This record gives sequence, C-alpha cells and structure tokens, in this order.
Amino acid sequence: DEVQTGVVASGHMWCHESWGLSSPPDMVTFSKKAQIAGIYHTKAMQPNTGYRIFNTWMGDAIRLLQFEVVVNTVKAEQLQDNVKATGKALLSVLEASQKKYPTKLFNARGQGTICAVDFETGQLRDEVVNEMRNRGVLAGACGKSSLRFRPPLTLSPKHIDQFKSVFDATLAHLLK
Repeated sequence: DEVQTGVVASGHMWCHESWGLSSPPDMVTFSKKAQIAGIYHTKAMQPNTGYRIFNTWMGDAIRLLQFEVVVNTVKAEQLQDNVKATGKALLSVLEASQKKYPTKLFNARGQGTICAVDFETGQLRDEVVNEMRNRGVLAGACGKSSLRFRPPLTLSPKHIDQFKSVFDATLAHLLK
C-alpha cells in the first residue's frame, strides 16, 4: 500500500524501494500525491477476467496527465533530493528531543519526510499537537500516542528550522 508513502514522500519514488526486497511486491496500490489512484502488479497477479477494480480516480485520462506533471515537477525541482535532506533534518530534530526528554518522547523514526515519534501518553501527544497548532504548526496524531509527519514534497530544511523552534518551545512549555 503506497497510498500515503508513494511518490517520493519516503525519499524514493515508492517506499518499498528502500526495503531491499529480493523481488518486487506482488501488487502495489497508490494515490494521493500521484493525483490518480491505481494499482500495478506482477504478471502472476494479472486477473484472468475483465476489469474488476474501478473507482472515481481510475481510468480518467486527465488524471494520467496530472500524474505526468507531478513526476516531471519532482524531477525538474529535484524534490526527491529535497525530501531526503529534509527528512534527515526532521528526524534529527525528533531524535534530539527524545534525548532531551527520554521519559516523555521515544522511538523517533522516519523514511524521507514520513517521520514519527512516540510520546509517553496519548494525552501528552494531544497536548503537543494542540499547542503546536496554536503556534502555527500542523502535525498529525496517530495511533495510541504517536506524532506523525507527512508533509508536502516542497517542505525544506529551512522549514524544519522553523519547526524546531516551535517544537522546542512547545515541549519546554508543556514539560516544565
């Protein structure tokens, strides 16, 4: 499932490319940043009957043209390299914060700009999300106690510097 991770968000066109698989996945689904929803698969997964999967986003020629523009923009603006550098900077901020507050934050992880960190409790995570929103930063609560990031491909290291100051101030305020 590359719906959220596909199209360079992981630093690779498809996140599974970073996993060192000995063979490609049997089937991959995608949408969101691709501006089209679809699947691709190995020959073994080819249905032996007529077209069985269809939704609003599939089969529309204009969506293919949109995806082509996305791919061309990623290449022209070197967004894949940008995502790798930005993701490294974001993960560094999360790792530094978990070192500063080891009983409150832990398990910082990421692939490209898809990053997350866990908090001691869901309540603390929610307080961080709300306080950062009040300070102008949007981040997502995920699962029981995780804070996750899935920003646009154009997020840059300079934006991470801005995020760092807000995140640091938020944690200092809430964990005083």
